[in-house]
Amino acid sequence: MSTDPGMNETGHREGAARRIGHAILAFLTRPFTVAIAVFAIVCLRGMDALVHPHFWAEDGTIIWIQNYWFGAGALITPYAGYLVLAPRLLASLLSLSPYLYHPILFSIGGALLTSWTALTIATSIGNRNLGALLGIALVLTRHDEGNVFMNLVNVQWLMACALPVILASRAPESNGWRGNQLVFVGLAALTGPFGVFLLPLWLIKLVPSRWSYPVLTRFDRCIGAVGLAGSLIQLSVMLSTGISQAWTLSFLQVPTIWLRVFSDCFGVNRSPILASLTLVAIVMTLRMPRYRLLRSVSLYLTAVIAATTALKFGDRSGEALVLATHGPRYFFIPAVMLAGIVLSVFFDEARRSERYIAVTLSVLLVVGTFQGGFVRPARDLVFSSWSSAVERIGRERVTVRINPNYFPPLVIPPRP
Repeated sequence: MSTDPGMNETGHREGAARRIGHAILAFLTRPFTVAIAVFAIVCLRGMDALVHPHFWAEDGTIIWIQNYWFGAGALITPYAGYLVLAPRLLASLLSLSPYLYHPILFSIGGALLTSWTALTIATSIGNRNLGALLGIALVLTRHDEGNVFMNLVNVQWLMACALPVILASRAPESNGWRGNQLVFVGLAALTGPFGVFLLPLWLIKLVPSRWSYPVLTRFDRCIGAVGLAGSLIQLSVMLSTGISQAWTLSFLQVPTIWLRVFSDCFGVNRSPILASLTLVAIVMTLRMPRYRLLRSVSLYLTAVIAATTALKFGDRSGEALVLATHGPRYFFIPAVMLAGIVLSVFFDEARRSERYIAVTLSVLLVVGTFQGGFVRPARDLVFSSWSSAVERIGRERVTVRINPNYFPPLVIPPRP
């Protein structure tokens, strides 16, 4: 039997090309590769914080000053009605360094917590390719101001994005990644209000159900118990501080916020018709079986954030929410959730028509992102204020400018 040498050589080349391609893909989807890529992207999106180091808003006036004044007691001090444990823990560690480096270390610390969140996402879902894409989506999703990046106080918005992935996925195979997941859930539940928003869903990991997990492992129950316990502690803090007393509800604003979420994320110019069609397409993805739970939890969190945004900023007149007044960060998590929903369709048991829908939504997401997702923050001009004051901190009263410029300055009293 004769063979054509040319065909054999072509086959060897194609096989070698496939092996190289698989090796490159395997490298790019490794969890630590994802974490490094996310760290680099965050630093690029918040380069100003590295070139001109500064405290961003509450990083200085709340996190830093309370750690300076109360020490370890600041860890359990509520801010805005709830605990923010992860930023305070890292701030306590970073504050051991000389004062001069605190602003840039706080920014780098925010980038590291973002990278850790992406790492946790990438290792929490069974499909490594999907996990890598979900991790990267954390920092490529549209966010007009970019103020959840490169600071500590807003890292709660990023950490919350990993919780639906953890809730909707089986335990990682590695004991190391399981331990990482436990620590992450414990800290995330005590950092911001989002663990409380997911309070009823922690039962997914505690009670077997045909809808979620017919059989639960010991680790599933452990994750559920940690998340539920942390969320209940956070809820008790929120109730004790009376956070809900200042909230009034205008249910007329909830549809307005949903419209804003979908139209902004998908670049459909806030058209009610196009936004409604986009929402219908998203809901249609719930028919696909493999990642249905992930999409359901993601939609739930998106809806709760829309409703609680109306609760926080609503008034009895039912006027539309003015996003410019209250900040795009309130729509960051919904944007990440919607990106995750779309990405998961490509890895599901979807029909051809459903994949066409996913492709269309992906294109709209990219359009929406580039319409306003990479607006560079204003240049910082306040580092000289900090650097000239560090020698006097602790000995006399010091006033330091911080970003954004409309924020009140950081006033540092002398130590007693």
